[in-house]
Amino acid sequence: MAINIDTKKIRENGTDLVNLSKEMTEILDTMYEKINDLPKAGGSWEGESTDAYIKNANLDKLQYQTFIKDFYAMGKYLIDYADHMDSVIGEVSK
Repeated sequence: MAINIDTKKIRENGTDLVNLSKEMTEILDTMYEKINDLPKAGGSWEGESTDAYIKNANLDKLQYQTFIKDFYAMGKYLIDYADHMDSVIGEVSK
């Protein structure tokens, strides 16, 4: 019975997750920079409602950051797993 493990594909998928998590971090940072700059934008939305929105949005930011961190960790795990399996396969093949 043979078990086939495509470590190249696992590593590629892990790398994709890591790269996507970095992209998501950049997007999130840009989005929250714009949200926090709302009062400085000089638009028609100012006052307590703007402050409340910014406060609530910033409370949600932690959830997004946690999701991105977990996404990154899954990618890193896949990369490490692929490396480990390559090592095991190399030892068994000797």
